[in-house]
Amino acid sequence: MIVTVKKIIDSAQALEELSAEKNIKIKDAFRIAKLLNAIQTEMSSYNSARIAALEMYAVLDLKTNQYMFKSSEDEAEFKEQHEELIKETIEIAGDPIKLSVLSNASLSVGALTALEWMLHED
Repeated sequence: MIVTVKKIIDSAQALEELSAEKNIKIKDAFRIAKLLNAIQTEMSSYNSARIAALEMYAVLDLKTNQYMFKSSEDEAEFKEQHEELIKETIEIAGDPIKLSVLSNASLSVGALTALEWMLHED
């Protein structure tokens, strides 16, 4: 599956909800777990790149545990680079999840909407 980094970021909470789902057959749960592991690897790479850029343009405030930009120019440069990063497309190994696999799952409508990029009608 080919997806943008932004779509993965936007579906992070829904992916958590999916990973906690208990009403999925074991074979299907295994396939979903493999897919979630691949996504988690990509999220880790994204976070590493994001933090490296933050460290270049900002300083970590230890009291608030938040990055403070050194200047408005640095903030603008970070935002520009971050926008480029989240537009990147990546390939996730694995097949889309068939909707029938989730027929007994109790996922919210919002979660299903966020996961649309990785779902496939039977």
